[in-house]
Amino acid sequence: MADSPSEPARSINPRAVRYVKLGPGGSWEQDSKRLGILRFGFESADPETLALCRAKDWDELARSWREQGKQSPGTATSFTNQIRAFFEDQGDTLWVTFIDDVLHYGFLEPGEPQRWDRDANYSSYRTLCGGWRTTDATGATLTKTSLPGTITKLSMFRGTSCNVIDAERLVKRINGQRSDEVTRVEQARTSLLEALVPLIQMLHERDFEILIDMGFVNAGWRRLGAVGGNQATKDLDLEAPLTRERAYVQIKCQTTQGELDAYAKDFANKDTYDRLFYVYHTGQIEHSFSEAGVTLFGAGDVARMVLEGGLVDWVIDRVK
Repeated sequence: MADSPSEPARSINPRAVRYVKLGPGGSWEQDSKRLGILRFGFESADPETLALCRAKDWDELARSWREQGKQSPGTATSFTNQIRAFFEDQGDTLWVTFIDDVLHYGFLEPGEPQRWDRDANYSSYRTLCGGWRTTDATGATLTKTSLPGTITKLSMFRGTSCNVIDAERLVKRINGQRSDEVTRVEQARTSLLEALVPLIQMLHERDFEILIDMGFVNAGWRRLGAVGGNQATKDLDLEAPLTRERAYVQIKCQTTQGELDAYAKDFANKDTYDRLFYVYHTGQIEHSFSEAGVTLFGAGDVARMVLEGGLVDWVIDRVK
């Protein structure tokens, strides 16, 4: 049984990897995605073209492109090679394309191309085994922003189909594999985040408030009120400049579940704020806590804020 496109992919080992553009300006993308097919142009379903493909007379096909289509020898050869790759694929070529800024990939089922009967342009199609897939072996969606430029630049290809130059890297990405270099950096990042937690827990109350203030400002929030002070229910008054979303932050070095519940109840009665960030570094809090509009930031979350905000040295300087 074929995998569902929404499930993590199985490990793949293709003979070749090719990019394909689904129609002029991507006009065939949605039909191809919905039906789980790869639709191909070049009048590949024309009876004369189909007969030459069946006979594997690729030289004659190239000649027909030169004579009938008045194409240059180089262009005629390119057209022929693209049709040949599509026609001769026995299911061991990985085909990839971009639809809605997400990489889609799949393998063709064996068999000849079929004519797309919904128009008169003699385009053809072949069915993909299990349809187009969009996730790697770990279940992560293959968005453009998560892929290297050597892969995303394929979407700028002006032709119909081409070999993927960085094929090995793409296959490893789909298989959920990481290079040794990336693995080392990920491990170092995890170790740094773990090491930051006890340092954050060593911060004095005032330093912790300043750290959280800098973290939110670095994240794009605009501070409207002073840090700390005698305000009963908020230490930071924030606004998101673009959306005008209002939020306030309650900062606690140590806290309890009862204290959190009290602040959450108070927030529910405030009409002028959209969110409450409850930030602490030490305390017994239920991980299952869920209250609309309330976001918990524990020591681990603060560590990520410190790392992503470039505040590691600041924390070290405060506790060394």
